[in-house]
Amino acid sequence: MRSHPKNEKPAGQGGQFAEQGTLFEPPPFSPEWPSSATKEGKLLAALLDGATLNHPEFGAIARTWRLAAYAHTLKRKGWHVRTLTEDGAPWTGKHCGIARYALDPADIQAAKGVRNG
Repeated sequence: MRSHPKNEKPAGQGGQFAEQGTLFEPPPFSPEWPSSATKEGKLLAALLDGATLNHPEFGAIARTWRLAAYAHTLKRKGWHVRTLTEDGAPWTGKHCGIARYALDPADIQAAKGVRNG
């Protein structure tokens, strides 16, 4: 067994992390596209334009407070929707966490390639 200097730990034990290889190729980007007439479609269109939205902002666009449900539906359909937490004080008057949703930039690029290609 190789010994390590006193202040150096091997990878995986708090030292430098070795990059893990992949066993399989990732699946091709092929999410389901919701109808543009649905709330999911409106959310996706805004996210594909680079918008990030929280509940009050989406409520102004789509007249609903079900943003989390629509974001979850997009995730189930194969989109990589990110959930970020921000301070809700400007919206609620209290310091609390509210969700802000964004689309992974790789999905935006891939979707543009699918629509243009």
